[in-house]
Amino acid sequence: MSVESNNKTPVIPDKDEQDLKSKADELSRSNLQTINALKEIAPLLTKVQQHELITPALAHILSLSGTVEGVATLLSVPEVLAALVILTRKKTGELSKDACAALVNVAASSDGADCLLAADIATHCLQVRKTVETIEPQVVCSGHCW
Repeated sequence: MSVESNNKTPVIPDKDEQDLKSKADELSRSNLQTINALKEIAPLLTKVQQHELITPALAHILSLSGTVEGVATLLSVPEVLAALVILTRKKTGELSKDACAALVNVAASSDGADCLLAADIATHCLQVRKTVETIEPQVVCSGHCW
């Protein structure tokens, strides 16, 4: 969590926030590097609470979902798909909108639709939901996760 004082000193980001920012920068690299960065960033997408830190990473994921190659890359990292499902429930409209748009792009391909309905995505939703302490109790993945 960020530390902020009342005298308007700079915000000191915590380790998760710094990790999210650095991993978001890595998303523009090669496919293998992108897959590795996505695997590392997935748990941070649901753990970090500050939406201004999630937004750049989510923007990269959304742009990946706009190409056939990008969808194939996203499909190889089910943890990201699970994080996107969970992000659809964020109270910040922009985050949930971008997460939904990325999921729509993924679901538009036949492989993407099959993957989103697969049991492994449901398993990842449940794992993320159980292990991340900062998710609100009322968050549910989707009808397919149960």
